[in-house]
Amino acid sequence: MLAAEAGDIEDSFSGDGLRRLFHGLAGTNGVAIAVSGGSDSMALLRLALEWRRTLHDGPRLVALTVDHGLRTESAAEAETVAKHCAKFGIEHHTLQWEGSKPSTGIQAKARAARYDLMTEWCRKNGLPVLLTGHTADDQAETVLMRTRRTDSVESLAGIWPERQWQGIRVLRPLLSVRRSALRRYLAAKGARWIEDPSNENERFERVRVRRQLAGSDVPELAETANRALEKIQANRARVREFITGHVVMGEIGELRLPLAAVAMLNAEERLCLCRSLVAALRGGVAAERAELLRLVEWLGGSAAGQRTLNGLVFQNRRNDIIIGREPGRIPPLWQEIPGRMVWDQRFFLSSPEGARVGPALLAPDVGRLQEVPFWLHQGLPVVELPAGERILAFPPAGTNDLERLGIAARPTYVNVLEGFPVAK
Repeated sequence: MLAAEAGDIEDSFSGDGLRRLFHGLAGTNGVAIAVSGGSDSMALLRLALEWRRTLHDGPRLVALTVDHGLRTESAAEAETVAKHCAKFGIEHHTLQWEGSKPSTGIQAKARAARYDLMTEWCRKNGLPVLLTGHTADDQAETVLMRTRRTDSVESLAGIWPERQWQGIRVLRPLLSVRRSALRRYLAAKGARWIEDPSNENERFERVRVRRQLAGSDVPELAETANRALEKIQANRARVREFITGHVVMGEIGELRLPLAAVAMLNAEERLCLCRSLVAALRGGVAAERAELLRLVEWLGGSAAGQRTLNGLVFQNRRNDIIIGREPGRIPPLWQEIPGRMVWDQRFFLSSPEGARVGPALLAPDVGRLQEVPFWLHQGLPVVELPAGERILAFPPAGTNDLERLGIAARPTYVNVLEGFPVAK
């Protein structure tokens, strides 16, 4: 159903206000905007268009609408958005969520599918930024829902002003703006928007929370999110310093860090550190929070022995922790090497034509490097040459045999760990 409200245009939606809202887009050559047809996204679209008009050479604007196919009206709603965009000369694309739909957790899964579709389109079409219309009301609802489950700063930070999704920057420029202000802005423009009936369905927790939320609670809950975000950023700054000063990457891509220095970090900082280490060594594959917390607790104690997490081994070797791939989680098979490849999300690997690669656990006769734990050796790449000879992809110190054979392996995260420099 279409609706509108009357009111005055907010001062923050013109001139300097627009520049403040979209300051994160400086120098961007192309911007995608998620537009469902609801008031928040329609206001974001109009505001982005007005902001671009204030620029001498503004970025390309593209509106993206995802048709989830969950309601019979969704196709018509996407067409309504397309017509609105055409009226203002804005490029528009409708993306379809195809295949079978889940029967449980539908909102979360639809959200993930929406971001996947839009960021994939952005990557394929060279747009580095995606804007979404999340508001201060959305933030307050998110924080209120999470306070009922946890008091962790990671959760209470709510919706972040900027995140990465599949390598695309996702910005929320309206996160400090009330939904009522956006609707007054649209009404003053004579604009209309689509009301999603799912916003009235109390089967969804967010709808129930929205109805319980008093307007006066929104600023306080939004400030709770801001304080949590500031704390997270402080933790990350401390972890950046720690990684720069203490984390060392070995010759075969393993990471080493001093146990005594780890013990000096607080629990939240250790959590941030572990999340960064896991993401770096696993090619961005995230670990479950509960599993990370168990690892954090272990690191904060005696840290004796070893622990596994998300396909990694964390081993205490006297005074330091060594981190590497868990060999049993690597597919036990030989793969053809197409000249150059990324193997196990960890190594850039090149070899002669016709060679294959597999984990060392498949080649028990291949010699080990000195001072390398057996479990770490088993997860290293071994190159099988066309004649059948198998060679560890890392040469013993002081030799250049692999270079002569055209074999080379280099970690994918050389000197980079979640955007942080790694100490040499």
